[in-house]
Amino acid sequence: SWEKNHPRCFKDHSFPDVSYDKLPVEVLRIIFGFLEPTNLRNLLLVSHSWKAVAEEPALWTGFDFPVKSRNSSHNFKDFLKTALSLKVQYLTLAKNTSEEEMFRFLLTNEHFNQFLSLNLSSITIRNIKLKGVSDKLLGRLVNL
Repeated sequence: SWEKNHPRCFKDHSFPDVSYDKLPVEVLRIIFGFLEPTNLRNLLLVSHSWKAVAEEPALWTGFDFPVKSRNSSHNFKDFLKTALSLKVQYLTLAKNTSEEEMFRFLLTNEHFNQFLSLNLSSITIRNIKLKGVSDKLLGRLVNL
């Protein structure tokens, strides 16, 4: 009776108004840093604020080519045409001495011309076979 009419007796059990868009950019950057490229790509579609953070070049480093793209020249060319490859800023083509070849096909001038079409800040090449790439084209890559 008296308790029912007293406003302090009832707690508000509704959920607080939470918006992920209100998270600080620094927090989003840390969270997004744990994601794989395909998940980062999906974040570009969530909101304008998430897109601005997810497009930061620092988040698009440290990824390897998908295994499928390293198995055939056709798949590799297809990957380089995707929007995901356009986010690549720093490219490293390397293999450890204990590993098998990075690519299961011979890299050619055509592949390297596609590298040049990307907006790369740098490219590092170590321990891979480049028999199918001309010296002239490698020289252009060195001068990126």
